[in-house]
Amino acid sequence: MPSDWVVAVANTCQMAVPVISLSAYLPQWIKLIRTRSSRDISLRSWCIWTVSACFALFYAVVQLWLNGRGWPLVVSTALGLLFVLFTLFLILRYRPKGKGREISNKKGRKATGAPSLRLSAVFRGGQRKAVLEIGKRVRHPNLSPPVGPL
Repeated sequence: MPSDWVVAVANTCQMAVPVISLSAYLPQWIKLIRTRSSRDISLRSWCIWTVSACFALFYAVVQLWLNGRGWPLVVSTALGLLFVLFTLFLILRYRPKGKGREISNKKGRKATGAPSLRLSAVFRGGQRKAVLEIGKRVRHPNLSPPVGPL
């Protein structure tokens, strides 16, 4: 059995985990709040993080219940779950809604729809031309209808 001071140091280190974790979450929170966009953040991965944090909290509570010790583990995993849930809240709050969602391009102008990247072959008068389209709706010089996002 480890000595009491080793257990005390281990518990103190465990209590430092939420503080260290918070320092990792802060840049993401600041970016989400400043840009008001979560378009490039994977919602699925944060849902998986939420499930993982719930499992960790369940494990911590069971360990506390079985051993009568482990409050630092319960507190740190509960705070970790709160951090993940707050991040998930921000992602959902700033998630664009609908197909005609507005997005800003690099110049700050509003564009509708998601940017697209499409490579297509155009057959015109027996000639084959490759067209690479990036961004919002573009018009190919040899075609009359506009070619846009898929």
